[in-house]
Amino acid sequence: MENIKPIIKVKENRYAIVNIMYVFRANFNDTFYIDEIVIDLNKLNNETLYWFDPFNNKSKENNTLVAISYCDDNKMIILEKKDNQIKEHKVTFIKECILCEDYDSSRLLASHISLRRDR
Repeated sequence: MENIKPIIKVKENRYAIVNIMYVFRANFNDTFYIDEIVIDLNKLNNETLYWFDPFNNKSKENNTLVAISYCDDNKMIILEKKDNQIKEHKVTFIKECILCEDYDSSRLLASHISLRRDR
């Protein structure tokens, strides 16, 4: 899967927004945003996958990478690579990709990846 060439067909300004947050185990509605990554999809190329850390170096495990393998004006396909396994996630304006891992006894570390028209 490493040899996959991405397909980026974005006509309008599109961004992948990655919100990184702590989610408290006692109440999943209780979140604390700690970072954000903005990826300009118009700047990605069709030659190589751009792998990045969805937790932006906040993870204690540091074993997850994601790449955008397909993107058009309405959806993205995100590849999640963890422990030598790759999963595929489909993202639209309505549905986002949520990645999560244990952080400590009271919190989870979460990464929400969404497709946006603007920053």
